[in-house]
Amino acid sequence: MKNVILTRHHVLKLIVFGSNEKRVYLCEECHKELEKYVTIMENIILREFRACYEGLSDTFINNGGIDEEALLRITLKGFRKVKTKNRLDLEKRICSNAVSLLEKKKINGQNKPLFSCPNLQNKV
Repeated sequence: MKNVILTRHHVLKLIVFGSNEKRVYLCEECHKELEKYVTIMENIILREFRACYEGLSDTFINNGGIDEEALLRITLKGFRKVKTKNRLDLEKRICSNAVSLLEKKKINGQNKPLFSCPNLQNKV
């Protein structure tokens, strides 16, 4: 195997979870590819919280800003909306969103890894 420069990937995003030791080391190509799938996964998850985004924008625009109490109220309302949805319907929507987003990347339906690299090295 040739010498490959590895980049550090934080499994738990620093911007979300803060400083943590959960990381892997990947070649740059793998790191970029993994980040694409992180973005797709985030997109699938966040689509269920559309009401939060709409509520945040509406409140901000209508009030000329937002305070912590309003932000918490909007967030909790969004969580309650997702929580009260029929679980099977929620799972179907999540799967449908996933298939749609993965098809946009032109990934075939074969049961094999979407991307693999022999340079992968894990380190915790």
